[in-house]
Amino acid sequence: MTPSRSPPGIELLPKFGEKLIFQQLGATTMTESNIPAANTGSPDLDRRSIVRSIGAAATGGAILGALAQAAQASPAVSPDLLQLIEAHRRATAAETAAWKAHDAADGCFKALCKSIDYTDGAFDFRDLERTKKHIAAVGDYEEIHLKMLKIYTTPAMQERFADFWREILQDRKQYFEEVCAKVEENRVASGFAAAESAVDEACAAKDAACLDLCSYPCASPEEHRVKAEYLLGCLDEINDSDEPFKELLHSLTDA
Repeated sequence: MTPSRSPPGIELLPKFGEKLIFQQLGATTMTESNIPAANTGSPDLDRRSIVRSIGAAATGGAILGALAQAAQASPAVSPDLLQLIEAHRRATAAETAAWKAHDAADGCFKALCKSIDYTDGAFDFRDLERTKKHIAAVGDYEEIHLKMLKIYTTPAMQERFADFWREILQDRKQYFEEVCAKVEENRVASGFAAAESAVDEACAAKDAACLDLCSYPCASPEEHRVKAEYLLGCLDEINDSDEPFKELLHSLTDA
C-alpha cells in the first residue's frame, strides 16, 4: 500500500487512537495485553516483527475462535464479513510463511556469496546498484588525489599516470560485472530470488485483504463488534499506513 496523507483531523489523533474507536464500536473483550507489540513499549517495530506478531496471534486462534462462536450465535453477522476476516487471516499466515522461507533462503545466499573474493567491505550483495554508486564515488575521490600526485612531474610521467588510471577503471568495471553475474547466479541457486518475489506477492495480498476488511460497511451492532474485535489484533498493521485507517473511517460513514 502506498503511504498517503491522513485526511484533515486524523493527524490530531493520539498513537493507537483507532483502538478507542474500535472499543466504542463494542470491542470490549480485548485488553492491552492481547494486542501484539503493545507490551514492548515500542510501536515503531520493523515490518517483519509486525508480521510475525500478527501471524502468531492469528495462528493461535484466540481471536478467531471467539469470532466464530459469535458468528454462529448471531444471525446479525453477514457471511461476507466472516469471509473477509478469514481472507485476511489466511493472507497474514501466508505472509508469515513467506518471510520464514525468505530468511532460510537468505542464509543460503549469504553462504554462497562468502566464496566471492571482493576486498571492499562496503560491497552490498543485496543492492548491487548501491554498490555500483559507491565504487564510482570512491573512484572520483581517488582521481582527485591522483591529480595531486602528478604535480611537478614530467609530461611523460603524467601520461603514465593517466594510462595507469584508465587501466584501473577498466579492470574495476570488468571485475564488478563478473561479481554481479556471480551474485545473481547465487540468488537463483539459493532460492533467494524466488523468496523475495514470494514475499512481495504475499505482502501485497495481505495489504489488499486488510483494505477489503477495513472498508467493509457493517450493517449491525454485532457486525461492528466482530469487526472491531478482530481489528484490535491488527493495530500495528493499520498503523503501518494511513490507507487502512482511512478505509475504516469511510466504512463507518457508509454503514
